[in-house]
Amino acid sequence: MGISFTMIQKMHEIKLMQEKQTAVLDIGSSNLYTADQDGILQFLSSHGITKTSQLSSFAKKLAEDSYYDPGGGSKNTAFVGELFEKAGFRYDAIDIADGYKTTILDLNHESAPADFVGKYDLVLNFGTTEHLLNQYNAFKVIHDATKVGGHIMHQLPCVGFFNHGYFTYTPRCMFDMAGYNNYEGVDFWFE
Repeated sequence: MGISFTMIQKMHEIKLMQEKQTAVLDIGSSNLYTADQDGILQFLSSHGITKTSQLSSFAKKLAEDSYYDPGGGSKNTAFVGELFEKAGFRYDAIDIADGYKTTILDLNHESAPADFVGKYDLVLNFGTTEHLLNQYNAFKVIHDATKVGGHIMHQLPCVGFFNHGYFTYTPRCMFDMAGYNNYEGVDFWFE
């Protein structure tokens, strides 16, 4: 699982992470892909982080570690949580495998931990739920962890990827899930 820096910029642009105290829950500890040093520094600056030589070194290393080559894969040594924490956000992840700031949880069977319920301003699902058989439980954990007034961001396969995970999602699925739960849609797009 990973999140491209372009998606981080998109989330910032549509104002999903504007406050310094944003609490983020990542469903699956996500790698950071395709970041560049200047973009990282600009993102951090927009969150009130003053540029220093240490910050420049951090941004350079994070950018180098976020390398992604569609033909050859990625390093998988840069994590979204590192960037979010440097910006002043609280970051946690839930996954079945250990990762950056990860609470081990089987999303097929387990509920959101009590101290996670209603605590997150932004919950990210960038390529995890399609790997789970118990869709109801996975989306319930996401729902339960999100604060009232918080945001949920999904980037999931909808076509292709015929041998990737168990599920692909249609726009109707997303819109009906939003309607059933009285969610307000902020944005929707295909890539």
